[in-house]
Amino acid sequence: MEEMAKIVYDPNVDGYDNRKVIVVVDDVTVHLMRVRSILQDEYDVRTAKSGSMALNIISKVIPALMLIDIEMPVMSGFELAEKIKGNAKTKNVPIAFLTSHATKDFVQQGVRLGILNYVIKPFDNDDLKNKVHSMLGD
Repeated sequence: MEEMAKIVYDPNVDGYDNRKVIVVVDDVTVHLMRVRSILQDEYDVRTAKSGSMALNIISKVIPALMLIDIEMPVMSGFELAEKIKGNAKTKNVPIAFLTSHATKDFVQQGVRLGILNYVIKPFDNDDLKNKVHSMLGD
């Protein structure tokens, strides 16, 4: 039986406080700040401006959830999701794509990676909270 992703204590990671960790990946700082402000009261929100920064974060702590922008320079959200799903330690981490372009092609590409959740930008604060609660079973 496959083991579900667990939150892992790492004393080298600042801000660890026993809350579920959510990693938000977006190349636009204002988007990162908005998601953090919406979720930070309930979750330990870590932000990354690139796929490589996100991979560095999840090498230290396995998140309960990742919210990933699809359209980023250097490494797209699809490429990042493929790396996460291809790693034995992170393959069970739930991922939702943040996007303003939920086209049929994007959705189909996400489904091929096992990503079924999308958060459409712009989003309502309560809608984001409800979606995150639903994905985490809170």
